[in-house]
Amino acid sequence: MKKFNIGVIGCGYIAKKAHFPNIASKYNLCAVSDTDLSRAEAVKKEYGAEYVFDDYKKLLALKELDAVHICAPNYLHAPIALEALEAGKHVLVEKPVATTVKDAEAIYRKAREKKLKAMSANCFRYLTEWSILKSFIDSGRLGEIYYVNVKAMRRRGIPPHGVFTNKALQGGGPLIDIGVHQLDLAVYLLGIRDRRGSRGRSGQRSATPPATPGPSGAPGTMRIMI
Repeated sequence: MKKFNIGVIGCGYIAKKAHFPNIASKYNLCAVSDTDLSRAEAVKKEYGAEYVFDDYKKLLALKELDAVHICAPNYLHAPIALEALEAGKHVLVEKPVATTVKDAEAIYRKAREKKLKAMSANCFRYLTEWSILKSFIDSGRLGEIYYVNVKAMRRRGIPPHGVFTNKALQGGGPLIDIGVHQLDLAVYLLGIRDRRGSRGRSGQRSATPPATPGPSGAPGTMRIMI
């Protein structure tokens, strides 16, 4: 069986922690790209990538590539994904797939136009426990599900790596980072197809926080209701 040739754009924390080990164990890590060429060279040394670039456009020009993993900062997800699809590559984009609905729709529209696969790396739905719960729901063992309330708490605080605290590059706060996992699980588990609407709220810590912050102001927590 042919091993797919994979290219990775962005050699930061999430690529090193999740993407490179899994690609190397199943596929051929053909090429990597990072604006910091030393990081790409380090990946080549550890995983044996054939090509290294400091310009992702050169990676996309490789004819032997079957698919591309995009692990760049969030604000770059959509433009790089669209270029990759235009170049004839299947695309896996780190979550969130884009920072706006308009950009996300453009990616999937382009994938359909090119008859290629485009997917966001919302990996929680593939964990065993959620697959089991999905089977219970689909079989009717839990009855009619008409309300979902999902919560998430990060006990380790704000991640020190990457651009998590840079809104211009990240596109948002905890909702766009870990909240997308909870929303994706809810939509997946319930099989929601027709989403008539949604509501959300984004806040910013004031310079002088209240003496007794309420539960909604607790750092590192969120609640999402569908």
